[in-house]
Amino acid sequence: MFDIDTEELIINAPDLSGLESKALPKLLTKAYAQISAARIRVGNIDEFGGDTEELEGIISEIQRLAFTNEAYVSTLRNKKDRASAAFVAGTAHQLCYLSKLNSNLENKVTNIKPRYISSEVSAALLFLIAESPADAAEASKAIKIDTPDIVEKNLLQSIKLLITGELGKIISLADLEYCIAPSIKNASDALYISIFKSIKDLARLLLGEIFEEDPIVTLKNVISLSEQSIEGIGCAKSIFSGPSYLAKLLLLTAEFLIHSAVININSPVGIINENWSSVMRSIAKRRPYLWRNHLKSIEDGYLNIGTSSVISFPTGAGKSTLCELKIAATFLNNKKTIFLAPTLALVDQTAKSLEIAFPNTKIEKESGSDIFEESMFELPAISVMTPERCLALMSFEPSCVSEVGLFIFDECHLLHPKENDRSRRAIDSMLCLLNFNNLSPYSDIVLLSAMIKNGSELARWIESITKRLCLSLDLNWKPTRQLRGCVLYRKDEISSLDDILIETRKNVSNKNFPSLKKICFL
Repeated sequence: MFDIDTEELIINAPDLSGLESKALPKLLTKAYAQISAARIRVGNIDEFGGDTEELEGIISEIQRLAFTNEAYVSTLRNKKDRASAAFVAGTAHQLCYLSKLNSNLENKVTNIKPRYISSEVSAALLFLIAESPADAAEASKAIKIDTPDIVEKNLLQSIKLLITGELGKIISLADLEYCIAPSIKNASDALYISIFKSIKDLARLLLGEIFEEDPIVTLKNVISLSEQSIEGIGCAKSIFSGPSYLAKLLLLTAEFLIHSAVININSPVGIINENWSSVMRSIAKRRPYLWRNHLKSIEDGYLNIGTSSVISFPTGAGKSTLCELKIAATFLNNKKTIFLAPTLALVDQTAKSLEIAFPNTKIEKESGSDIFEESMFELPAISVMTPERCLALMSFEPSCVSEVGLFIFDECHLLHPKENDRSRRAIDSMLCLLNFNNLSPYSDIVLLSAMIKNGSELARWIESITKRLCLSLDLNWKPTRQLRGCVLYRKDEISSLDDILIETRKNVSNKNFPSLKKICFL
């Protein structure tokens, strides 16, 4: 169920009595499979009529994993070990939640109280501590806000918005006022209001805006104020455990978010810092956080002018984000971008995405017309087209690419023809790439595909034709989980269904299977 990088993260979690961390990936996968199978059968594990002893044992083990690793998170000093424990705890909490779907427990609301916070809040934050924002966003869907308490409501909303990256909405939430009347509830609310303010300041920081107080300092103050030593009882303390623990989770969360923030990407070599920061602030409004593969690619020098790349991340692993950042660097270098997509449908989809990312930039896309007008040879800042269209443009007017600094080819596996493929697509695509490099030899080339296995070989080839550095970015990490399985049916059940189909066919005249029978079997 987990990719190689995620498995490595999991097995670095602390060993528990009777359970080695090396066994965790298989245990978590088995738990997910069995819980899912039970839900498919009856829709509710609590009503499962079969032998549930093994399933209940697995859920009990998963709960132990969740709470034990969650306890480790706030005590482990090593960042890598802490991330592993956080990921295991978050995954285990998510599995426990999944096991309760469709039951009465599914409808419970999320709470933040003086003595505790709901596990769905800690699960989502644990994923962020584990540097897995996509998992955190998925886990945050379990946070259900339904409370008349304005402090609890605003705080839950701000946490959920922080996890999903909707930072502008956090800033727009109404400020909260302290109540000075002495009571446990008011004291707890005062601590939670301080946490709420720290989240608003963190949102401003991550958007590159001016903030009132350092959110890290605020959270540390909350932790300090939440705990008080009890005189005469050794190391015993009186603690507002809810605010204290939430502040500790958010403190570790803030550490990751600041590290992975778009606004904190250093400007590429040759780009003016102020201009780069301005563009990053604009991108952060829509996509404030980067994933681990983005950070690794940037660390390797992906954004530098003069560096080409072959990106073979799995589907859904954020290739588009890297493209947007590279386009931004190219634009600030006063150069234009050509973005190739293999079909008109993908051309349209890509153009729409880029229009959202760069709302103040002129973007043109191929319309499908075979007619060339003189104005078409003056390319805008970003041009989205098929390889065939690009090849034709360069053939009619080679100088049209003289100001281009970036050439992106999406689904670049098109360069390699399929077996028995008699079309010209692969040939035209290759001619397009080679002609472009000949006409614009100092442009960066970015090849994208989730379907190539020889990315390193392809990168070396690009280096040989451009005479410049080309990175092979082929991290196997992906933000999604994939569990493969099969459904087995008894042979006598299949035979029985065949008999029903044969008998039904004799009594109907329509060609398609009767809809009532479909409903019956589904």
